[in-house]
Amino acid sequence: MELASAKHLDTMSYKVKKMKEDAVAAVLQASEAERRKEAAEQSQAHVEQAMLELEEKREQLQREVAPLQAAADVAQEYNAGKRKPNKKYVPALAADNARLRKELEYSIKDQHDVFQLYQKTERERLSLQEDAKTLRELKKQAPDKLQEALATAEQRKSAKRASPFKGSGTGWSK
Repeated sequence: MELASAKHLDTMSYKVKKMKEDAVAAVLQASEAERRKEAAEQSQAHVEQAMLELEEKREQLQREVAPLQAAADVAQEYNAGKRKPNKKYVPALAADNARLRKELEYSIKDQHDVFQLYQKTERERLSLQEDAKTLRELKKQAPDKLQEALATAEQRKSAKRASPFKGSGTGWSK
C-alpha cells in the first residue's frame, strides 16, 4: 500500500510540476504577446503620425505648386498655338516684373547692409571681449596700477575739458 501511495504521490507531484511549468510558459507567452502588442501599437502610432505629416506636406506643396502649374499650363497653351498672347496683359506683366526687380534689388542691398552691420558688431564684440579679458587680468594681477592708470586717464580727460577755446596758434583771428 505504501508503494502505491508513493507512486500516487510521484504522479501527483509530476502533474503539479507539469502544471506549474505550463502556467509559467503561458504567463511568459502572455507577457511576450503583450509586449508585441504594445510595440505594434507604438509602431502604428508612429506610422499614423508620419502619414499625417506627409499629408500636411503634400497639401502644402500642392498649394505652392498650384500657381506655377497654372502658369505652366497657360505657357503650354501659348507655345502650342492654342492661345494667342493677350496684349493688354503684357505691359502689366512687364510693370509687375520691373517692380519685383526693384524690390529684389532693395532686398539684396538691405541684406548686404545688415550683414555689414553684423560683421562690424561682431568685430566690436570680439574687441570688447578682449578688452574685458585684459581688464580682468589687470584687476587680478595689478589692481593698484589699474587704479593709478584710471586716475591718470581721468586727469587727462578733465584737462582737455578745461580749455575748450584753445587757440590754433596760427595768429589769425576775426
